Amino acid sequence: MKLAQIADVFAIVGFSFLVWYFASIEHPSPTEYGLLAFSIAGLVADTFFTLQILLSWCIYYNIRLLG
Repeated sequence: MKLAQIADVFAIVGFSFLVWYFASIEHPSPTEYGLLAFSIAGLVADTFFTLQILLSWCIYYNIRLLG
C-alpha cells in the first residue's frame, strides 16, 4: 500500500468533517458556500479514487464483496 493511498483514506475523513462543518453553519457567506462545494468535490473524488483502489485489490486477490 502506497503512502498516497493511505492519505486518501484520511482525506475522506477530513473532507467529511469539512462538509459537516460548512453545512452546519446557519448563515454562510459566499466564501463558505465555495468552501462547502470544494469540500464536497474533494470528498467525492477521494471516495472514488479509494473505491478504485479497493476494487482493484479485490480483483487481484480474488475477493468477493457480494457473496
